[in-house]
Amino acid sequence: MALDFPTLYVLIFLNTLSLAVIWAGISWAYASFIAARYWLMSLLLSGAGGISLALEGSGAAAVPTFIGIWLIGAGFNTMWQGIRVFYGEAPDWPRSAAVLTFTAIAIAATAGEQRALQNIIYVGVQIFPIVLAAMALQRTPLRLGVLVVFGGIALALTGHIAEASTNLARLIGVLSSERYYDFAAWFLAAALVGGSVCYLGFLLMAIDRLRADLVALSITDDLTGLPNRRGFHEKARAFDKARHRQQSSACVLMIDLDNFKIINDRHGHAAGDACLIHVARVAERVLRRGDILARLSGDEFCLLFPDTDLREAEGIAERLTTALSAEPVEWRGYHISLSASLGLTEWNFSSDCSIHDALEQADAALYRAKREGRDGLAIYAANGSVQ
Repeated sequence: MALDFPTLYVLIFLNTLSLAVIWAGISWAYASFIAARYWLMSLLLSGAGGISLALEGSGAAAVPTFIGIWLIGAGFNTMWQGIRVFYGEAPDWPRSAAVLTFTAIAIAATAGEQRALQNIIYVGVQIFPIVLAAMALQRTPLRLGVLVVFGGIALALTGHIAEASTNLARLIGVLSSERYYDFAAWFLAAALVGGSVCYLGFLLMAIDRLRADLVALSITDDLTGLPNRRGFHEKARAFDKARHRQQSSACVLMIDLDNFKIINDRHGHAAGDACLIHVARVAERVLRRGDILARLSGDEFCLLFPDTDLREAEGIAERLTTALSAEPVEWRGYHISLSASLGLTEWNFSSDCSIHDALEQADAALYRAKREGRDGLAIYAANGSVQ
């Protein structure tokens, strides 16, 4: 079945227009998703290029072809920038400008030359930013969306390489132009479909990112940035699976600020929030790598010390209470002194004690510290007593 180029040029426009509508909706709905704007602009440039290429097919001058190829090259270039932005990198404007300048010079240099040579130059104009886009993806985890984009890039490159190879064969005289045009449109079709697959892959990447953001929100305390109750239990369950296998014990420490309600009543809830953030930052400085700190609720924090015995955990807890007492919170000219009551228990691998049981034990020790005057540490002993 024969394909004609004017029809394909129109298809380029219609295809990019439909995808642009999707990405316009994403850009509008998720204003903070900056990469979506780059991919939308990429589609608009490619669509404009398709219109310009179609003009030559309707009998217009060859100039629209040069403009169309430049616009499509600029579209692929913008697609590459969008990938960089998606992964938190700054747009590479110097290299982007160099690519677009090279594109313009290469297209202008082919004016009036053989069409086969022009086609080879046009392929190079599009392949270069596609390869840069593939390189930008190489440093990322190979999730479904990335794999789909790689598949689209591979298909587009296959079409472009076939186009360049057959045009080179025309130049050296081993392939006639008549024979070339029997299947040349299929090469463009492969590049067209490959580009569409890339943008569908970007959509999957965006969905994966948004889903990951939702998961992160569900397990993170938005005030302190620490794991919340759900996040703490996820980390504790992961450790629980390993501790029996590795025969390692841990310690669990509950922390409750003393007289926190008085701070809120006297200075306001904003001051209370500042105190909670302060506690989180002080604790993070005291803790070791691998220790797990979470805010469970209100002014209640929890610490999990992996591979730690009671004596070592007690030393860390005492350093924490000392640091909190030594560093009052500065709030609008006031010095808000802080203290905390702590409850500590050992979570032994040889027992059937779950993380829920360990938290209950640490909580019982905490309330013993509260009853004994606050600003202190109580320890839940192995025999069930609290010291």
